[in-house]
Amino acid sequence: LHAQSSEHRVRWKNALIVPMLNEEAEVVTLVLAINKHVSKGLVFEQGDTGLVKTLVMIAGLETNVKRNQEHLASALSVRRSIIKEMGEVISKSSQTLTSTEMFVKDVLSNMLKITKAGYGAVYIKNSRTASFCIKYDSRGTVFNEKRNKSLSWSVLDTGSPFNIASATDIEASQTIPSTPFGSLRSILGEPLIIDNEIQGVLLVAWKSSGVAFDLQDEQALHDFGVLFGATYKLLHGVETLVTAVEMELAIPRNSIPALSSTISATGEKKDTPSSPGNKRM
Repeated sequence: LHAQSSEHRVRWKNALIVPMLNEEAEVVTLVLAINKHVSKGLVFEQGDTGLVKTLVMIAGLETNVKRNQEHLASALSVRRSIIKEMGEVISKSSQTLTSTEMFVKDVLSNMLKITKAGYGAVYIKNSRTASFCIKYDSRGTVFNEKRNKSLSWSVLDTGSPFNIASATDIEASQTIPSTPFGSLRSILGEPLIIDNEIQGVLLVAWKSSGVAFDLQDEQALHDFGVLFGATYKLLHGVETLVTAVEMELAIPRNSIPALSSTISATGEKKDTPSSPGNKRM
């Protein structure tokens, strides 16, 4: 019997052929071993078949791992490209989209116009601690306010709105510090509900006409709360996306893990770097 190769013919008396299968159980190549010590009269046995099958399996695993690694690198490259494009789009408008302070300033300005109030404030809960909230007011002040006994904190705790026609000195001073109080003592507060949870307070005070806030003002402030909550949630989502983009773009491109282990013919796991030329049969 003869085996034909591209260069020459080989005469053989015994042979062992083992197929190499892919993940779809399709034959992708054949492993051929011939002439086991013909001079000694030896032939291939069951143990030889098992050994060759093991070697073929190891080679197949290494091939699959290498192919999967290439697919992973390609997928990461595509993902990075998409994220980079997203980052460029977002970064161009991030000052507008993600500036909560600018958004609150616009809300406060419109709240004062609609309710004809002389002062306004937005309180937003601090996500890290219940003892503080961020306060934005119509004077342009932004600071972390510690829990106190003011009207605003009572809304944060109870979720109940209030409409006070004539606040006491204590109520007024706790709500608007460092302000001389005259006849304008009206204060209106509305809880800020986001995802069915109290996340802050909208407050207006000192109605310019000198009268108390009416039902129309209460409805207007409630509507502002609904719109503010929806937009603030969107802003928070954009901020989270921008942070994720910045973190993703900060990952070095050479951080894709190389093949960290191969398996020896004996089944022992070895930690070795992967390279195109380290495949052995």
